[in-house]
Amino acid sequence: MKEVPVKIEHNKEWIVVKLGVGEDRMVFPAPVNKEIVYKTISDVAEKKNVLIITVKSDTELVFKILSVEKVLQILKKLILGSCNAYRLMAYFISPAKCPPILESPYELVAGDLVAKVNFPPPKAVVPAKGPAAKTTIFSSE
Repeated sequence: MKEVPVKIEHNKEWIVVKLGVGEDRMVFPAPVNKEIVYKTISDVAEKKNVLIITVKSDTELVFKILSVEKVLQILKKLILGSCNAYRLMAYFISPAKCPPILESPYELVAGDLVAKVNFPPPKAVVPAKGPAAKTTIFSSE
């Protein structure tokens, strides 16, 4: 079992301890004195450099662990690797890789498109959309 330096919130105070990290569990030393098996963890959340772990046993316990990013990455990797997908669904939901194929409300067109028959009447003024440069084609000579 390896030991890593972390701060744990205990009784609304941050305490500096050496957290014991193993293949299937983590051990909080005194004054917390808890041993957590990764399979009992029901939720994991991360806010900046704080890892919030919720453990379901007889009562629901919440542990806040503060450490450097590398330590938190290792802890998340160990927790996620040993938990089932239904326990930590938020980590297994990914955005769609491509949009779903839906039925189009329009009929498919085969061949040439039909030409538009109804055109605006001649000399109809079409308002300009936005500022446009006025160009003239008069010769100066």
